[in-house]
Amino acid sequence: MKAKLKTEKKALSPVSSMASSNYTKRRSFSRPSWLLCTVADLDEKMNKVAFKIPGKGSPDSFAERADAYYQKRPQLMALLQELYNSYVSLADRYCQALAKNRNHRRYSSPIPPLSYNENGYCDEEEYSGEIIDSDAESSLSFQPSFPPSTQDKFDIEMIVADLVIRNVDYDFVLDELNQVERQNNESSRKIELQKSLLDVMESERLILLNENARLGYKVATLMEENKAVSSESLFMKRKVAELAGCILKMREDHRVCMLSRKIEDLQGQIYGLEKEQRVL
Repeated sequence: MKAKLKTEKKALSPVSSMASSNYTKRRSFSRPSWLLCTVADLDEKMNKVAFKIPGKGSPDSFAERADAYYQKRPQLMALLQELYNSYVSLADRYCQALAKNRNHRRYSSPIPPLSYNENGYCDEEEYSGEIIDSDAESSLSFQPSFPPSTQDKFDIEMIVADLVIRNVDYDFVLDELNQVERQNNESSRKIELQKSLLDVMESERLILLNENARLGYKVATLMEENKAVSSESLFMKRKVAELAGCILKMREDHRVCMLSRKIEDLQGQIYGLEKEQRVL
């Protein structure tokens, strides 16, 4: 589609040069007052905006650059906007006038005018309302009927005007196609990035699932070991209680044994004393 539009644009370039030559031929005709005022106004603005282009060897100061950027550049943008809007309105009115002379209506969609902001970017404004002044309406409405011999010339001029308007329309379509293509490229890049992020997140999710399963298995084994350790601790507590009972019993037996020995010693001492008393 873009290649087709570019080839049509190249084919229309000689037609635009033909239109400019027709315009130079018509400059010798009488001009109305409103056209003279408009041309004088444009000449005055061009004289205000005109500035010298520095050569390669000439010095360029910062003040000159600042003046060219902050003063000359907005004036140039405003002048270009006015020239473009005037060109579009003039082409539209020319087509309407030729359509009136041929006694049939041809609807020509108006091209929206361009507006430039302070940064130099162009913005499209809504083309609403008629921009034809009273002098232009009077000069266009009051036109003498042309003989049939000049009908072919008007047909060619009308075709040239239509081709110029289509060329401008092709420029707008190409710009819109470029913007749509850039948006599609950006959206495709975003989609690819999101797909890569989804793949990374899916791999992380699988890793976390495996880690969760491993931790669950480890927790189950630890719980089983804890149960075994708790049962062993209960068995050890029982054994300790039994050993404590045995130790207490052994201590009691030892005491009984010691007491029995002391009793036997005392009985032997008593028996010896009794034996001595008998001898005496």
